[in-house]
Amino acid sequence: ESRDLILNEIKEEYRKTWTQSPVRSVLANVPNLTICGEHEVRERFGDKPGDLYQDSWDFFWGQLARKVYYEYQRFLWDENSMAKPKTITHEFHSHVFGELGFF
Repeated sequence: ESRDLILNEIKEEYRKTWTQSPVRSVLANVPNLTICGEHEVRERFGDKPGDLYQDSWDFFWGQLARKVYYEYQRFLWDENSMAKPKTITHEFHSHVFGELGFF
């Protein structure tokens, strides 16, 4: 099915990008936080009217990209993201370390 082929292509891009030696080294040695942003899909995703129409190619592509983000990134800090993706109402997270907070 074409949906599965596209999902596999997006996953392959994640693997190619994240396994490059410099990237792998930074991710392994520096604390990092991930969020789903427009660049997970394409430059300025969400700005085109078609991005919001559920029957458009852009919306379809965006949903697949978000699914892969949930699998490869969000799952690292939100175990429910794969089990109940439709319950996710926002794409942010926060952390508090003593008197210091990150949002």
